[in-house]
Amino acid sequence: MSEKTQQLTSAEQSGVGQVLVDRFELLALLGEGGQARVYKAHDRILDITVAIKLIPQANVLSSNAIENLRNEVLMARQLNHNHIVNVYEFYQTAHLVFYTMAFVNGTPLQTALSNKPDQNDAAQWITQLVDALKTCHDNDIIHGDIKLDNILIDTSGRLVLLDFGISKYLTAPHQEQGSITWIAPEVRKHRQISAASDLYSLGKVIEAICSTMTHSDRSWRRKMSSLSVALQAIDPAQRPPLAQVRKELDTSISHNPQGRVLVGVAVLVACLIGGIWLNETDSDLTISESTQTDQLKTITIITDYQQPSMVDFARLIHLGLQSHSSVYSIDPQQVRLVEENLGLSPLSDTSDRARITQLLESEFLLIIERYKLEQDNVIRISLRGMPGERDWFTQTYSLAEYRLSDIIEPVLQNITEVLQDDPISAPLNSAASFDLQELQKAFREDSEKAIEEQLLALQTSSKTQPEVWYYVAQIALDFDASTIASDALSRLIESPTINNLWLLRGQALLAQLNDDYETAAARLDALLERTEPRPDLLAERANLAFLMNDLTQAKNLYQQALEVDANQPYWWFELARIKIIQSETKSAIENELTQSLVRFRQLQDDYGQGLVLNAFGVAHLRMSEFSTAGRYFTESLEFRDATTHPRDRATTLANLATVRAIEANYQEADDLLREARTVLEQLNDKLAIAHIENERGLLLEEQGLYVAALKHYKTSLDIRLQESDDYLQAQSVNNVAFMHFLLGDFSLAEVYWRQAIQVFNEVKDLATLHSTQLSYTQLLLLRGQYRQAEQILVDILQNKERTPEAEIATYLLLSRLQFAQSQLKVARQHIDDAIASARQIDDSRGLVEALLWAAEMSIDLADKESAEPFVAELMQLSKQLNHEQRIAQQWLQARLNHIENTQEKGPLEDVLTRLLDGPYSQVLKARIAADIISRIGIPTTHPAWDFLADFVSPTMYATRMDYLIALIHQDDTALAELLMLLKRYPLYWRNAEYYQRISTHSERAILETAAMEAQQRLFEQMTDGQQQQYQNFLRQQ
Repeated sequence: MSEKTQQLTSAEQSGVGQVLVDRFELLALLGEGGQARVYKAHDRILDITVAIKLIPQANVLSSNAIENLRNEVLMARQLNHNHIVNVYEFYQTAHLVFYTMAFVNGTPLQTALSNKPDQNDAAQWITQLVDALKTCHDNDIIHGDIKLDNILIDTSGRLVLLDFGISKYLTAPHQEQGSITWIAPEVRKHRQISAASDLYSLGKVIEAICSTMTHSDRSWRRKMSSLSVALQAIDPAQRPPLAQVRKELDTSISHNPQGRVLVGVAVLVACLIGGIWLNETDSDLTISESTQTDQLKTITIITDYQQPSMVDFARLIHLGLQSHSSVYSIDPQQVRLVEENLGLSPLSDTSDRARITQLLESEFLLIIERYKLEQDNVIRISLRGMPGERDWFTQTYSLAEYRLSDIIEPVLQNITEVLQDDPISAPLNSAASFDLQELQKAFREDSEKAIEEQLLALQTSSKTQPEVWYYVAQIALDFDASTIASDALSRLIESPTINNLWLLRGQALLAQLNDDYETAAARLDALLERTEPRPDLLAERANLAFLMNDLTQAKNLYQQALEVDANQPYWWFELARIKIIQSETKSAIENELTQSLVRFRQLQDDYGQGLVLNAFGVAHLRMSEFSTAGRYFTESLEFRDATTHPRDRATTLANLATVRAIEANYQEADDLLREARTVLEQLNDKLAIAHIENERGLLLEEQGLYVAALKHYKTSLDIRLQESDDYLQAQSVNNVAFMHFLLGDFSLAEVYWRQAIQVFNEVKDLATLHSTQLSYTQLLLLRGQYRQAEQILVDILQNKERTPEAEIATYLLLSRLQFAQSQLKVARQHIDDAIASARQIDDSRGLVEALLWAAEMSIDLADKESAEPFVAELMQLSKQLNHEQRIAQQWLQARLNHIENTQEKGPLEDVLTRLLDGPYSQVLKARIAADIISRIGIPTTHPAWDFLADFVSPTMYATRMDYLIALIHQDDTALAELLMLLKRYPLYWRNAEYYQRISTHSERAILETAAMEAQQRLFEQMTDGQQQQYQNFLRQQ
């Protein structure tokens, strides 16, 4: 075929009535897009109706493009599936390109959704779409343009997938076309498609289907929402495969329509037996016993949230409903945000009412309307059962005759009658309602005088209803007036006639305001025992448990709250945060964070989306999935700009900087932190600046620039000493201590660590306490202070609330301690435990540290066979090693080579040179350098000698002995000091080797006896084969 361009001419321009290739008569234009036109046509030869996709006259196609289109048709012809349109033939004339396919008599899915499908239809369509797409992928075909317009519902209700105009083979993943709303992020950014990009579009379609439904099971809808979000994961690798999606659908969707009919019949029979008949026009009916349950009844209040008086009125109704133990009123502020974010008008639009009911999962709508009737201002209040808008009561009030405050009491009474609920106190009376409404107005106008006047008036109107002071406290807290709230609660508690349940509520809230979490928790527990467990109270109690560091109880309480009200994205977020702290990170990603993001996206809440995306990044960062974490942080920044959310932006910038530092992109990391500091300086937020200084210290520490890191850590500490509480100060103190440790300032490190440990003990922050104790234990082991170290490690293991990360580090340090004292078997067992725990929670950093020690321990004993698997796995994880772990891995590899050939010194010499020239901690440099010079002959002119002489003191006993054993040929005093250390640490694992090497120098018989005893202790812990390997290695060395 010629490379010359093929072009449609006006002579063959397509149009209705035209006949193509003397066969296909164009009957009607079905659709038109940037890529082609689609016509309904009559095939004169076969006498059937077909659809034709035709390239418009204005398009210019190269011969390559025509060939690609031909290939796409050939691909589509491979597919024979009930829910994929059949593609027939491809045609090309001198000026025309088109292909034919089956004509489907139906409507686009977009149109079908406007008719509000029920759950049965929605479930069927989702399943059929998944089956169709799975067939495509099973045949190595990417559709590439999954969207509502490319999906038809035929007259029988069958879904049919159309338009393969941009699909490509899996082996050629490069997108040419696509609809921006539906295509995956990686396609928008990199024009790179795959089967995973189809999955993203599938998730968008499922989201669109679910968002239009008015009748569906709550559990099913939640599952579909979760599935939709999972399919829209930013990381393509995180999207579930179609086989898994199909399995999820099989467990979530009922395929038994007869069963649904039988349920309906059963309800009808129950109604008839009970003598119940519901009259749709009767406004005085109560909910029948057959529909009542012991569960809470959820009410959403709808009004004109642009009118302050209506907002205040709705707020008072909401507060009044808190006297009902089995009624749960959605906070009007949440309702208002949903309306504003989604652009809903539920007062005037029935579909918007259905949508907001679905989003907030409410059983009832209380609709409050204000309008003009002739010359009169009228308030109409309706209670509707949802879905279906069953009218339980409608009342109309003329504002010429009633004040708004007069209406509250009868409205609450009517709700009580309909719901058949016994409130814990009488509805708000007219006088109290009026004073409360005026108080809201005074707060909104920020008039101190008016606030004082209304508080004085409330002292009179509240005499018969002291619970009014609880409402006063809630209103005051809406306007951040905590002092007024505390005074109001004190009045409530002091009232001699207050109901006990109101007393408990008041005591709980006052205790929270005073940061007395234990008292608040006790009062809420008593309240929850006496009433139906409302989700807002459960969530409030969960937050208290979190503040008291009882994470297990906090998790359980949030789960209970979400069982009742699953539409609270912040509760899902808090539950995810707890699970991440408890190292249930993967579960939090797959469940709670996903649920939270689903709901924030449904609400189009930019702040919430930024919050959860940042949390996703943190979770993946904890799992060492750095590139994925970086993508989430980057997307979070799109919702966190410096103008509207400056502090949040600074937080995410710092998080992204951490990822870039781990990826060794230090310049970008520093740029991100500098931007974060600039944002915070504009806010004059000194504590946040201290956090950024802390992060810059971490960045420099990651590069091995410990002196510079210490400078930033101290800057952070100086700010926190002036501005913050003990906890943040202790965090900085811990960082400063660790830098002093790495630089060899052990006395200072100990002083700082002891101070930090004391603070973390006082504030009962167990995770940070254990982390700090484990750092301090490294210093104790380096000094040979085994009893103190052992006590700390045992205490941590005995604490059931320890984190998995702390458990891994504890097992590792116990293994080091036990190996140092020649307890080889238990040392091996504990390092095996550390490795197993790290694998179990996918802690790659913990795993690397454990593997490094496992390899070192085996190499120390010349156990090549045991060491090789550990070294090999470290090679596989090389991209995840930091700079210090990398030099340690290279040292171990060189030592492994040295076991095979003790005459081969080059690799160890190379490591020694890189070590001394590189940005490594003094402690690590000393440990590795001393080990190397103790094993191979290093010229006395080598800089390692001067470094070790200056840095290694007797405090670092093990490193000092390595140094001394190499020095005894040069310095007569070295032998005496070494003998002293051997007596001070008689159980050290390497003592047998040391005694053998110095036995030629003096007191041969005594030293040989000591060597035999040390060797016996060591060999008791080894197999015969290991003993032989070790002895052979020592002889060769």
